[in-house]
Amino acid sequence: MRTNLLLPKDLVEEVDRYAGPRGRSHYVAEALKAKLSRDRLRQAVRATAGSITAEEYPHWAPPDEVRTGLRPEPAVGAGRLPVTAERWVSATR
Repeated sequence: MRTNLLLPKDLVEEVDRYAGPRGRSHYVAEALKAKLSRDRLRQAVRATAGSITAEEYPHWAPPDEVRTGLRPEPAVGAGRLPVTAERWVSATR
């Protein structure tokens, strides 16, 4: 489908640097797909938050045990923060 969008000139110029002037539509379509995927995931997380309780699933391990069981925390000064569900949700708001 053909559509008209008003975009800032500097944004279009930067897109063209990466996609080339003939790849602009494909680049923008891929960016929109990625954004929509994140928005759908955010909506699903918010819609289901709190839908189960620890009382309903007493055999599940507490979050701190699960996190330490999966991978070690990054070394101090490694330049990266551990990703947690809480940090992801707050970063995507």
